[in-house]
Amino acid sequence: MENYFPQCGKLFVTPISAAGRFGTVEFDADGRITAFREKAERAAGFVNAGIYWLPRELIAAIPAGRAVSLETEIFPALAAQGNLWALPAPPPLLDMGTPAGRAEMERVLRSG
Repeated sequence: MENYFPQCGKLFVTPISAAGRFGTVEFDADGRITAFREKAERAAGFVNAGIYWLPRELIAAIPAGRAVSLETEIFPALAAQGNLWALPAPPPLLDMGTPAGRAEMERVLRSG
């Protein structure tokens, strides 16, 4: 893919002990994201926490006129160009994608 993205993006990641259900994000010692690993049996790793910092110029450079996936198109392209950085965030991962995750998220948010 051409270098459509003039600036770098930042992706919050959080450590999780059972990362397989989510897929993992790999990054170097400086925080530059080097790979996204699809869902597979993995004991632990960092996962996408669902919080992004993307400059306006980067968003404006996303091709118009078709559906685009940040997770499967934009982020891997940015990482391949060396323009995506990981920002580690402390656990827990608050996953509202399942009933159990929603209940856990509500519990954590209520407890402060």
